[in-house]
Amino acid sequence: MEQTAAWKEIAQFLLDNVDDIGEELEASFVQEYPRARANVLDYEAIHGWTVDAIHEIADCLDSGDYSAYTYLNHTGDVLDDPYETELTLFASFLSSTLSITRHIAPMLMRSTYTKPAHGRELINALESFTQQVIALNCDLFKQETGAPRALSRGWRLLDGQRDRRIASDSPAKRRMTQERYSRIVKSTIEPAKPKGDALTPREQEVLVHITDGRSNAEIARIMGISEATVKKHVSHIFDKYNVFSRTELIARVRERRQ
Repeated sequence: MEQTAAWKEIAQFLLDNVDDIGEELEASFVQEYPRARANVLDYEAIHGWTVDAIHEIADCLDSGDYSAYTYLNHTGDVLDDPYETELTLFASFLSSTLSITRHIAPMLMRSTYTKPAHGRELINALESFTQQVIALNCDLFKQETGAPRALSRGWRLLDGQRDRRIASDSPAKRRMTQERYSRIVKSTIEPAKPKGDALTPREQEVLVHITDGRSNAEIARIMGISEATVKKHVSHIFDKYNVFSRTELIARVRERRQ
């Protein structure tokens, strides 16, 4: 099977299963990167980011052109280091790319379980794509940081901010930062409890349907409300349970019932 044809097939798989892949990525993200700034976003924001990332990879695979898929077009998040911006963007991009393709691979394999040989071809093609993206970005990072005065520009900028940075640093500030991160990490390993206001009767009803595995469209039809209203209820439930996907919500509801 030619690599171009395999890439196009993977791209179509991503587009056909964007919601399932998105939920898988969202559920794993908060576990793998508890300190990422994205974890403080609401569900709609992080879901939008996830869907966009899947579509971007699918477009690159379909066209066979990944030259624009670089860390320069992305915002660093996974590694939060305000003092090493270039490295943060580069490392964050590589980490998120590897994470996305690592979660896509087993789903792709499961979709071809009746044709294991074909599945291996697709996995090899996905690996080849990921490796070429990494190689491209490593070369780009080398060029960006190897250019004359590429590093000294950042050094001069930080030198001008030195006094303000030192003044803003204190034992109290460091303790607050550690406590904030501790809360984020704690929320990823303990069963979630509704925060703030308790679920409304409507939200409780929607939660039951979600745990039964029903889609937004099915819930809207059963409850006699619009799908947009269902989405609003789901967003509120996610916020109150501090989760980012249906998968994570169902898992945590079950944990609380045990």
